[in-house]
Amino acid sequence: MSLGHNRGGPPLASIESLLSYEAKSTPRSEDNVDMVIGAEFFDTQEGLRLAPPCFGNSNNSNHHYNNMESSGLMNLEEFKTLPVDSQTEDRVTLNVGGIRHEVMWKMLEGIPRSRLGRLALQATTHDLILDLCDAYNLVDNEYFFDRHPRSFNSVLNFYRTGRLHVVDEMCVMAFADDLNYWGIEEVYLEACCQNKFNTRKEHVLDEMKKEAMNIKKEVEEDFGDGKFAKYQRCLWDLIEKPHTSTAAKVISVISIAFVVVSTVGMTLNTIPSIQHRNPQNEPIDNPKLALIEAVCISWFTIEYLLRFAGSPQKWEFVKGAMNVIDVLAILPYYVSLFLMEPDNASSDTRITSATTTTTIAPASSGGGGEGGASFDDVRRIIQVFRIMRIMRIFKLARHSTGLQSIAFTLKNSYKELEKEEPETKFSSIPASFWWAIITMTTVGYGDISPETGLGKIIGTCCAISGVLVMALPIPIIVNNFAEFYNEQIKREKAIKRKEALEAARASEEEVRLAEVEGLVDLLQKEPGPFKSPPLSPSGWNDDPTS
Repeated sequence: MSLGHNRGGPPLASIESLLSYEAKSTPRSEDNVDMVIGAEFFDTQEGLRLAPPCFGNSNNSNHHYNNMESSGLMNLEEFKTLPVDSQTEDRVTLNVGGIRHEVMWKMLEGIPRSRLGRLALQATTHDLILDLCDAYNLVDNEYFFDRHPRSFNSVLNFYRTGRLHVVDEMCVMAFADDLNYWGIEEVYLEACCQNKFNTRKEHVLDEMKKEAMNIKKEVEEDFGDGKFAKYQRCLWDLIEKPHTSTAAKVISVISIAFVVVSTVGMTLNTIPSIQHRNPQNEPIDNPKLALIEAVCISWFTIEYLLRFAGSPQKWEFVKGAMNVIDVLAILPYYVSLFLMEPDNASSDTRITSATTTTTIAPASSGGGGEGGASFDDVRRIIQVFRIMRIMRIFKLARHSTGLQSIAFTLKNSYKELEKEEPETKFSSIPASFWWAIITMTTVGYGDISPETGLGKIIGTCCAISGVLVMALPIPIIVNNFAEFYNEQIKREKAIKRKEALEAARASEEEVRLAEVEGLVDLLQKEPGPFKSPPLSPSGWNDDPTS
């Protein structure tokens, strides 16, 4: 009785020759079961009975192999390398995820470098077959692949027609993974699907890469094992993570309120009618608004120092973009105070500070020209730092994804923005707001308008050109804003998903630990006295009347 004919290979073993291995085996009992090259022999009173051969990569199959080796019939390594003829028929059954497909061996040989092609041409031993499939049955001529069958129809049609098409309802990465499993290269995709597949795949890969980079940017919080590590973590969560507790949310709301109040006060301080005048008739800040600004700066300073004290990695904290913005929002105020000194000499030149009327002493007691030049330099420096106070509005970006998107938009669209012009009519920030609203709503009150005929012609051309010029950069700006906004939303969702997974895993560990502790308590509990069940013979009485 032969196991089959090997096409072009070494002669296959017959059952009679395999039984010669019994000389090395121990006597078999009725319960002893041995498997030989795809057959199980049961030693019964009727004699040897042959069971269907079935092999796979499961633990049950390994048990059979070990059983075979321990019985002494055949060494396991000899069995794995023994020639096997799988092509006893012209057709073969491919079981992919429970769905059976009956195809011709010859069709599979058409693509020799693919998984099924190698199964048809090169799989001549047990090991080689199991390298290409998960299980097989030589009697039924069936090979099992533990894969989702959704894409296999497209793969099978490629063997039949030589044309490979994309399965639209599948994830592009899942389809690419299936092609890789079946050993089919993506270059075989038809032209009608090639561009669509590559575009979708590149887009998904870019999104996955960005998400991985965003998650990677989240610094692992290692507070160490020091005495104050616990308090440092609590401080960090309180200041930096508003979602961790109610107190953290309150701190976040207070911080936002201080930023808004500070920004509004700074804006109002640019209105000439609100500003005050010093004895030299120079504009200075409104004292009440200056006091508000001092209080806000004090809060910003304390908040920054607390966040720095609670940060797990100081250098990474200092380099952070949002922390740099915090420093730039606070620094101008202190630099202005440093460059100024209190009013202590009537002959000194007065200028405006952030809180009070201050003076700048002349840099030189010599000629007035040198002193005036020094005064102009210092005044320009102070003016630059006072303008830098606008940076504090970006502190809101710590709490707002939209403002982060606006910052990214301005960064990428600065070439399309209008630059400063000399002798501008925009005397204050509210005046600029007024112009922007009137212009964007196409109301056009005409605070500044041409009067002559030629001026009106030029004004008309400018108006038409302005509409065209403004219409061109707007899509660029909007696209930059939308792109960065979507990326920020995805990043926040990825971080929340990561935190949810970590919380779920921690919860599962707690449940398992509780179950183990309950089991330990149950085992350690002292057993009580044994009570016989009611129907136990020990509970019967000799008295039948009882």
